[in-house]
Amino acid sequence: MNKSKIVEKGGPGFEGVLEQGGFTLTEILIAASILLVGVLGIAALLPTGSTNIFVASEETKAAILAQDLMEQVRNAPSFSDMLSFADTPPAGATNPRPAYISNLLTAWRTKVANAAANGEGLPGGSGAITMTTTGTGPHRRATITLTMDWRGRKCPPVSLVTQVSEDF
Repeated sequence: MNKSKIVEKGGPGFEGVLEQGGFTLTEILIAASILLVGVLGIAALLPTGSTNIFVASEETKAAILAQDLMEQVRNAPSFSDMLSFADTPPAGATNPRPAYISNLLTAWRTKVANAAANGEGLPGGSGAITMTTTGTGPHRRATITLTMDWRGRKCPPVSLVTQVSEDF
């Protein structure tokens, strides 16, 4: 920056004209360039931030929906009924699937897929329930895996895994 001192110019034709120092055009352009780089850097973060918020929102919805069904599975009145929640029930499941389980699964799948209608679901959402059992008799153990998937997913599918023992 030039000094801001006011001096009187002399010389023929310039008597009484005052000269004032200030910023040069080069200094202004450099300062504007630095400011522009900073503003553009911050502006570049905005789309990434909003995308991350959207992805986190979808993951949270998926986890809540999976947990909702997992609680219903774990609260089944019997081990055999609990096994009936699986998409392909393992040996020992109540056969045919009890009506209340079919109704719960239908209502849950509808809730998962209805993103636009109720705001709770996921776009094109679906859930898969798999169960494997180990052991025999009253000491069986089931490993339950509930996996959530949806259209436009920008993260791995959300999965919940739990184990339940028959002699609980």
